[in-house]
Amino acid sequence: MHYLYCAIVVIFASLLSACSSVKSIRELDLSHSVIVIDQADKRRIEVQLRNETSDAWCIDSGAWPNVGGSLSFSSQYVWIETGGRIFRITDENTGYCADQCSIRILPGGGLTGHLPYSEFALPESVVNDQKQLVLPLIASIC
Repeated sequence: MHYLYCAIVVIFASLLSACSSVKSIRELDLSHSVIVIDQADKRRIEVQLRNETSDAWCIDSGAWPNVGGSLSFSSQYVWIETGGRIFRITDENTGYCADQCSIRILPGGGLTGHLPYSEFALPESVVNDQKQLVLPLIASIC
C-alpha cells in the first residue's frame, strides 16, 4: 500500500511540474503605438504600426485592416469619435482562417492599412471635423 501511495504522489508531482513549466504568452498592448492619419480628401483613415523592438510581434489577422479596409466583427471595440458622436465600424465577416492566422511583424518592420469612412457610415457633414479612432490592438511576442 505504501508503494501505491508513493507512486500516486510521484505521478501527481510530475503532472503538477509539467503544468507549471508551460511558457506563458507575453502580450503587448499596441493601441497607443498605432499612428493614425486622417485622410479626409481620400475619405479614409490610414493606420501605421512599426516594430521598434528586438522581438517579433504577432497580431491576429482579423485585428488589422485587410486590403479592402475591413476588420472582422469589430463593431464592439472599433469606432470613430467626432463631435461628441460615435460611429462604430461595420461588422464584416472577413473569412475564416484555419491555420497560421497571425500577422508577423519582424523587428524593424511595420504595417500600413486604411479604414474607409464608409466602414463607419461616417456622414459627409463630419468629413472635415477632427476625429479620434479607437482601435485596440494586442500583439504577442512570437
